Amino acid sequence: MNIVQKYCIANRIWVVMLFVGFTSIILSIIYKEGKYISQFRTLSMLCSTILTITFSSLVNTYYDFLNGVDRVEIPSCDRTLFDYGITLQMLVKFSFVNIFGAFFFLIPIGFHPLAKETFTSLCLPIIIFLLLLSYFYTAPPIALKYRGLGASGIVGACFFTPSLIYYSNTFTFGYHESELVFPLSYACIMFCLFVYHGRTMKDIDTDISAGVKTHCVMLGKTGSYFVWFLIYFTAMFYCSYLSMIKSNIFLNLPWISLIPVQKIIRFTKEKREYNLKINNTVPKIPFLCMLSLAVGVLLGPNY
Repeated sequence: MNIVQKYCIANRIWVVMLFVGFTSIILSIIYKEGKYISQFRTLSMLCSTILTITFSSLVNTYYDFLNGVDRVEIPSCDRTLFDYGITLQMLVKFSFVNIFGAFFFLIPIGFHPLAKETFTSLCLPIIIFLLLLSYFYTAPPIALKYRGLGASGIVGACFFTPSLIYYSNTFTFGYHESELVFPLSYACIMFCLFVYHGRTMKDIDTDISAGVKTHCVMLGKTGSYFVWFLIYFTAMFYCSYLSMIKSNIFLNLPWISLIPVQKIIRFTKEKREYNLKINNTVPKIPFLCMLSLAVGVLLGPNY
């Protein structure tokens, strides 16, 4: 296995699916608003945000190992350091690559004439904030995940990433300029919390044995199981609510994800816990939901 493959595994490359989802929604909004889409700047911001947020995966793997959460004898734990020849030293080097890359890919945006007033005052500080959020997700002294506050990192990432993609094209964040950027960002938050909650629920036993208090440990297995699907159905009904207030029936398209979700329920309802049978299905749910929302925007009225 070469160093590029190890780098992709350590960064949990499947996360890219979520960012493609964010981007598809925002580009569909920009298109319906009749604004110019810059493929180059969109790709630059996409790379920057991916490197910024996946930085948290590297830090999480590092500190989960040091704190005894991930151990070689536990087959269900994160296997990054056990199965692929990846070392702690590599994680540190990969982290510096992510930090450097996060700023490097901002260069085409920062030097654009329209970014003069907002890049250093808004865009750059947001990226720095997200990098700090990624680091302190599991790093001391804050260690959000170990205090039951890991979801705050997901909320931050999913709230700001769509706005940053919008900014790379319009040099505004869409708060006043768009009817859909922020409402659909809230939907993205709930979609991604579904994945985060499920994967955190998977680690309840190992987290308890390591003395880590994630929010799922606090809720317990049964409580976590019901909250997991509460998040999903809240997201679905929120999309239905948006379809009514925005007069766009196609914003109900994410309900199509109920088909694979029923499969998840079927495999988990007996023991009411996350299991390896659904490990590959769960991350696809938010991706499917976000692509469906993007299609819904395109099929709906102009804004």
